[in-house]
Amino acid sequence: MERSQWNEIISKVGANGRERNINKAQADFLRLEKDNPSFKDVLIDGVARNLIIYAATMQHKKNICSIPGESFDIGNIVTYNEAKYIILRADADDDVYTRGYMERCNWQLKWQDETGNIVTSDCEVLTASQYNSGEYAIKTVTIGSNQFAIFAPLNEETIKLHADMRFFIDNNTVSPTPYRL
Repeated sequence: MERSQWNEIISKVGANGRERNINKAQADFLRLEKDNPSFKDVLIDGVARNLIIYAATMQHKKNICSIPGESFDIGNIVTYNEAKYIILRADADDDVYTRGYMERCNWQLKWQDETGNIVTSDCEVLTASQYNSGEYAIKTVTIGSNQFAIFAPLNEETIKLHADMRFFIDNNTVSPTPYRL
């Protein structure tokens, strides 16, 4: 075999040693992981995809890994096992695969857009204030004064959110307490 023929064969699997190693790692990963019980069919922002979902120490938190050639972003919503999760971490080093972390959404945030339509977004809401009376009275409206950390996707709806918008973060459906952004 001539050197040019050999170079042509080698270049099909990668232009250099690093590229060949990455391509081999991706192929090996795909070959082995499809038999892994952690290999799951999911929806990421409504699109059918696959993720490797590893059990974590808490049931509502999951470590995740994409398959080679696919990735995910912070803020993507993953539908898995009839539950919604939000991706909170994604490793920028994704030559072979992307690793990350997701938590189960515990709230569906609702607000009115500029035309008065109700918009919803799955998110995770955590209390960020342990010591607070819970209410702030102004004029004739009582607004909740707890502080919440809200992890929501960044999309065409959430990017329009601005200071002083109101949300209901309350299980009381008769007289819910509104909170101000």
